Amino acid sequence: MTKARQVVNNLERLLPAIYMIIRCGIACANTVPLSDPADTPYQISYRGGEVDANGNLLVGNNLMKLLPFNGKLYATTAVECDKGAALGGATPGITPGPGPQILVLDNSRSKWRLEKEFGTKPDGSARYKRVGSLITANFETDGQGRLLKQPQKMLVAGVSSFSARDKCAIFTGVLNGSQLEWNQTSFDSCRGESARALGFYRDPNSGIDRIFVGASLTTGPAGNSIYSGVFDPQAPGLIRWSQVPELSGYAKRIAAFAELNHRLFATAGTKVFERPLENAASSPILSWDTVYNYSGPTYLPLLPFQTGLRGLSPIGTDPYYMMAVMEGVPGDILRFTPTVQGLSAIHEARINPLFRATDLKSSQNDFGSLGWVRYYIAAFNDISNIQDPNTGKLINLIGVEQYNHLIGHEDSAWFVARGQDGEEYSLHEVKQLGQPLDPDLGLRAVRTIVISPFSEDSGRVLYMGGFDPVYECGVDPRGVYNLHDNAWVYRVGLLTALRAFSP
Repeated sequence: MTKARQVVNNLERLLPAIYMIIRCGIACANTVPLSDPADTPYQISYRGGEVDANGNLLVGNNLMKLLPFNGKLYATTAVECDKGAALGGATPGITPGPGPQILVLDNSRSKWRLEKEFGTKPDGSARYKRVGSLITANFETDGQGRLLKQPQKMLVAGVSSFSARDKCAIFTGVLNGSQLEWNQTSFDSCRGESARALGFYRDPNSGIDRIFVGASLTTGPAGNSIYSGVFDPQAPGLIRWSQVPELSGYAKRIAAFAELNHRLFATAGTKVFERPLENAASSPILSWDTVYNYSGPTYLPLLPFQTGLRGLSPIGTDPYYMMAVMEGVPGDILRFTPTVQGLSAIHEARINPLFRATDLKSSQNDFGSLGWVRYYIAAFNDISNIQDPNTGKLINLIGVEQYNHLIGHEDSAWFVARGQDGEEYSLHEVKQLGQPLDPDLGLRAVRTIVISPFSEDSGRVLYMGGFDPVYECGVDPRGVYNLHDNAWVYRVGLLTALRAFSP
């Protein structure tokens, strides 16, 4: 049989099948079972050190924050303690890189690309160390409470510096067509490790939309303050900042802002503050009220490196309340309910028993011999509100860092899932995928968790990211800096992420 005749015979055998496909069309396609995005296995979405499609080096020793905006997903990175960018590229074998960046993902099938980077100093070292905060601000009124002709929605980023001698900065990203146009605002009231928290709020009395930032004027015992800004089309970055702080004199940095029932709250150290409502004359707010002060069981007073209450977040159920986690031991999870006088607090759960219950044991490497077998940083930025795909109930996800390696889980990071209204807590493991970040480091911390904003994921896929430098910012026990491009982002289906952990 000739080759030509063999081809004809093969086509003749295929014709009935081709005919049936044409006749059946879309109806046949609909009979094919579609996979549930919620069953998506863990996948690497981003690793520090990638190069995007435009040839930009994407760096990150720490993945700080994930935030959906305008149908896309944005991520912020840090380069503190990185032996490439943060140390001026002086490490042999390490290619010098830029400072911290904002990255963007257009859809679930694309690759991350550079959105914004913040420059280097003349010696080649990074100008800033981290994009510590990123929020969405939707200005509908001006500084007098008057409605804008056109509401202005933007991203606002807080960028902190390495040294108390250097200024931090606030940048805004405003949509110009399909692209964001980034500009630095005139905020000039902070130094060093500052701008870790941003908040946005409309006062129900004055109607004024304001943005808030936690700023540090000095590294002294009373340097942390809160400043506010309003929309101004003539101001750099479209925000006009106040020159006088609304709250000042605190040793601990402002870690979080949260709005609940048209009331604005913030945390610093052991305290929760509430902003008084403005009067009709829009008199300046010169102080916030202390409405809660933590007293234990976490060891007090807080040590200099401890932040205190983290992740203050509104929880989307009715009646509404807020939650936060106290850094340290035992990983105290608190629930706050607003009252006429301020806040009522309940110590709802502790992270420590979740690890004990699974019989996870330390491998004797506790990050620089700090001596804490169970020390927790949790809810770095916020606490996520997620709908359980099985029950439809609200669950909350809390990213966790625990300060020791665990036998058989040395490279893992962890998060805690809270059932609706706190009726159940469960521990979940995120295992390292692909080439290890570092044989002694692993994923270490889940800093940020969000639901995918992409339509193809149907609200049933998570993105999570993290890492956190611990003792490596100084001289580690091996006498070297071992941090470089350790930032990570994973993509995973909700059902996969929430499956019961089995040690």
